[in-house]
Amino acid sequence: LGAIDVWGLTAYTGLSFGNLFKEWASRTSKPMFLAEFGADAFDARRHAVNEKAQAKATELLSREIATNSVQRHDGVCSGGLVFELADEW
Repeated sequence: LGAIDVWGLTAYTGLSFGNLFKEWASRTSKPMFLAEFGADAFDARRHAVNEKAQAKATELLSREIATNSVQRHDGVCSGGLVFELADEW
């Protein structure tokens, strides 16, 4: 696997990635990007659309990605793609 430059991950872990970045750094020196992350607008707990909760999740997760950016000294994440920009279900 030495020819791999970067890994892409899909992570749906709620309002935080938890120890994902720390675990990643402990396993490899290769950077990663989050190929998918986010929350859809349907709140299964309330059985209703909740766009404020979706926005909160997107903001919190995006901040964690920025905090763990490869542009920082010990960062491991080169970015991420929000899934998805429109709810289709």
